[in-house]
Amino acid sequence: MQQTVLGLGVVFLAGCLAWGTGAIVLRVLRVRLDSLAEFIVCAISLGLGLISYIILGMGVAGHLRLGILVATLIGLVFQAITLFSLRRRDLGGPSKTGTLAKTLVTLIIVAVLLTWIGSMAPPAADEWDSLAYHLADVKVYLQHDRIIPLWYESHSNFPMTIEMLYTFGLNWADTGTAAAKGFHWLIYLLTIGATFMLARRFFRHGSEDERCPPAALGSRPGHWENR
Repeated sequence: MQQTVLGLGVVFLAGCLAWGTGAIVLRVLRVRLDSLAEFIVCAISLGLGLISYIILGMGVAGHLRLGILVATLIGLVFQAITLFSLRRRDLGGPSKTGTLAKTLVTLIIVAVLLTWIGSMAPPAADEWDSLAYHLADVKVYLQHDRIIPLWYESHSNFPMTIEMLYTFGLNWADTGTAAAKGFHWLIYLLTIGATFMLARRFFRHGSEDERCPPAALGSRPGHWENR
């Protein structure tokens, strides 16, 4: 239970840091988005990617723990700037709430809740893949304070960007698998949000059709095993 709470806290903190970092980059690039919801989804997604590459770069340079600290400090500074300069944005206006729209929204909520329960559950017997290298490799990197070749583990040759986010939980607190699962659930939410924002650009705003793509994606059987 304690690891689960710590894991959720780590994911929430990282999400806030990512939002601040991504928001600054979007403003520097002068990217114009339609609504606050779209801005938040894009900012967090972009921020998570940037934080991952910062930690990865510092890890390759032989300063993995310093990279985590640097990414955290950058995120804190950017988050403070973002909150200070946050302006009220258009949320996009109300949409139709017909029977189909309510059904699709309910389906998304149920899928999100079920995947959250699954992501917070202890590792199952079929999760050996995740434990064998996704988390194990990161633990080895932290022990050496750098990213080193793991000749006995072929998967370590793949670009480990999402895995760099796991270092938050493994470095700052003993979160076990909770933080790693939490990050996957956060990415699942961001994917649904991004799909919805993309659908709004292709369908007439306010129509029930814009809820079909995120509902189809969120209820996809593969995502119900979100771990």
